[in-house]
Amino acid sequence: MTSQTVSRPQAVACETMIDVRREIDRIDRAMVTLIAERENYIQQAGHIKQSRDTVRDEARIQDVLDKVTVTAQATGANPDLVTTVYRTMMEWCIAYEFTVFDAKGE
Repeated sequence: MTSQTVSRPQAVACETMIDVRREIDRIDRAMVTLIAERENYIQQAGHIKQSRDTVRDEARIQDVLDKVTVTAQATGANPDLVTTVYRTMMEWCIAYEFTVFDAKGE
């Protein structure tokens, strides 16, 4: 990971479940936007890669997991939660990238 400093975001103090749910909904909207951006890059990767056997890159998978684990630890997030979410997301992305790559007809 880079030398970039990461800190735990401060949650807004909530007094009711309506407050809690409003903040979770706000975070979910931001996360979905970022996931959509990530998906766009996965699609680009499927177009750029020259060989189908490069779509699944075990070294890159481990690199991403290592980086998100470090970020989770630095922010106080649960590393198990973060790596579980990322493993699932990356498997979906790899399957999608295969679809994009195969659609090229190479």
